[in-house]
Amino acid sequence: MLKLTLPPVGSVMLSTAETHYEGTVLQRDNRFIVTVAYNGQRIECHLHDPGRLKELIFPGNRVLFRDSPGKRTRYSITAGMRDGDWILTDSRFHNRLASMFLPEGTEREVSLGKSRIDFRWNDTYIEVKGCSMLAGDMAVFPDAPTIRGTHHLKLLTDIMRNGGNAMLAVLIFSHRAGCFSPNFQTDPEFGNAFSDFIDAGGAVFLPKFSLEYGKIIFRGTTGICREYFR
Repeated sequence: MLKLTLPPVGSVMLSTAETHYEGTVLQRDNRFIVTVAYNGQRIECHLHDPGRLKELIFPGNRVLFRDSPGKRTRYSITAGMRDGDWILTDSRFHNRLASMFLPEGTEREVSLGKSRIDFRWNDTYIEVKGCSMLAGDMAVFPDAPTIRGTHHLKLLTDIMRNGGNAMLAVLIFSHRAGCFSPNFQTDPEFGNAFSDFIDAGGAVFLPKFSLEYGKIIFRGTTGICREYFR
């Protein structure tokens, strides 16, 4: 049986960068490029997150960005401000974070048919998602329709129904979240797939994190909301 390792609440899990710059969003040029105002300059930054992030990336909101040279930009957005908290917006940290809770010997990027699942330990497959959206005190996912996410959940459900084991790990980037719910309003297909996964006996791991001074800090775990966000 898969046994997760939980560090003490308040533990620093990862550092996102030695140096961050604080700027203001001018515009979201496209899905992956954000123009930021910083020290009187207009700076293009890469946004490594497929979600809409409308509550974090909008004109006038504060963001943290860091040196991260790429093909088009020299910088990447690390986080957006919400209600006085920095909320991580870079999905490149997700699997690194999740791996810190998993046993030694866990395999990464495992093939399953024509698809890939993030991790496997013995007969347990683990898929990781990052959640930055809140509805009241509920963490909700996704913030945009996710065909890929729904496909992954269906794969995990099939594993459970065929005698294997599966876990969905949803990393919640807000210490204020009281519980987690699939976002039926935005993506009912994902919501239904989540319900099927739970009915099949799938496990759900819901760790919470905060971002302080470039450090990702573990803030404990939460549970599934009694009533889904519909």
